[in-house]
Amino acid sequence: MSRFWFLFLWPAITYPIGCGEALMHVGDRGEGEQRIEDARAEVDASGTWPVAEWWTDKQDPLGGWLDFASKPWVSAARGSGDCEDAMVLAEAILSGHVTHRVYIKNSAGWHAVLVWHTSDGWAVITNMVLLPRYYDTAEEAARGLFGDATEDIIID
Repeated sequence: MSRFWFLFLWPAITYPIGCGEALMHVGDRGEGEQRIEDARAEVDASGTWPVAEWWTDKQDPLGGWLDFASKPWVSAARGSGDCEDAMVLAEAILSGHVTHRVYIKNSAGWHAVLVWHTSDGWAVITNMVLLPRYYDTAEEAARGLFGDATEDIIID
């Protein structure tokens, strides 16, 4: 039961922090939302993950010391964020598609990704790298990120 605490308690703690961050970037909202809409249109037209110069694996400006998921439009506008930010942003881009939030544990700790069901199978969307491979199940896709180093997987 202890491994599920962050699925319920952590969002309740970090949501207000994310709202505060959104207030600091409210002037960027139009740009961020437009980037999300453009990426969503590209996904819907092509069925593949969009190539976007603003999708980045740069760390969030706070350096990860206060870990919370940013609003999708904030991450899109500033072009930076950690794994939770990338997961939430990808989820916004892929709204209307079959996706699952996945939390993967390895020796370095927990990592958040989004798995997306495409016509070719399940793909992993993460801030680390887009795996150009497809898997038969969401769990196989999640396990594909760290392979044998995977210690635990939670699919939400």
